[in-house]
Amino acid sequence: MAVLPLRPLDGYPQPFGYSKGSVFPHVGPTDYTVVVESSPIHVPLVGGDIVYAVEAGLKLFDYIAMAITDDGQYMIQPIPASQSDGTAGRSTTSYILRWVVLATGAEVAVHTFLADQVVRLFALGPK
Repeated sequence: MAVLPLRPLDGYPQPFGYSKGSVFPHVGPTDYTVVVESSPIHVPLVGGDIVYAVEAGLKLFDYIAMAITDDGQYMIQPIPASQSDGTAGRSTTSYILRWVVLATGAEVAVHTFLADQVVRLFALGPK
């Protein structure tokens, strides 16, 4: 299956109150790495799939909603990447996406090929 260049859906980004909202497709990674957290505060250190605000047509992310892939196999859990650099609560240029098998609730295994998976993400960012 050929992967076409991806961009936000037609009409996005859109003003959304004091923010811009964007619905955009994101393709999974070719070689997934599990998210490694530190305990007890669960701040992501490494791993997952990185999504950047520019993919959504935004400069920064304020929020990305949890989503399910188009084929219903996986759930995406977005984690603000800024949590790992001590700037939690601020807009960030990227999020870490944890891919979870919907049927089991387990995170996808390391080295899983997900480049044939597409998820539509909803994000908010500052105007």
